Amino acid sequence: MAGLPQRAPQDVAQRPLVGSAESLQRLGHLLHDLEQPPAHLTAARRDDEQPDPPVVLAAGPISAMGIGNSAGDMLGLLALALAVSATATLWSAGIAMRLRTMQAGPVMQMPIFIVIFLAPVYVPLELVAGWVHDVARFNPVTAMLEASRGFIVGEPTKVGIAAACLAVMFALAAYWARGGLRSAEAAG
Repeated sequence: MAGLPQRAPQDVAQRPLVGSAESLQRLGHLLHDLEQPPAHLTAARRDDEQPDPPVVLAAGPISAMGIGNSAGDMLGLLALALAVSATATLWSAGIAMRLRTMQAGPVMQMPIFIVIFLAPVYVPLELVAGWVHDVARFNPVTAMLEASRGFIVGEPTKVGIAAACLAVMFALAAYWARGGLRSAEAAG
């Protein structure tokens, strides 16, 4: 059948990955096969036709999404999201530069997941009960989540606390990334 990969992805995935050049090549083939859907599933859209970010950002107002906020609130939400993303990137870069291995991925993700899971991600803080509520009250991510929810509904709350927490976290992550870069330069 035209458009299907020549090797089955499960055949590649079932062979052990040992750490040799051959295993890296097999992993590359597996990832390539998973990224390339069969031609009959992509007849309406080619892979290089991804929507542009402005189109995605404009989709909400065009569809009358019903978010009660101003352009300033949207810019605040966007700035908050970009700052959180930059902080997480610096954290991950520090780990990647220190460990310099593919196995560093979980080390990057696990602390972030723990901090997020100990914050009221899915419900407001008032609805969280037990020890998670006590931890979430002091979690800096809680302030960021509440500020982002406030931006979405048009009533910004805890923006100052979120900005202060984020500034401290960004500074620590930048220091951490700089140390990782020095470590990688020293290792050659």
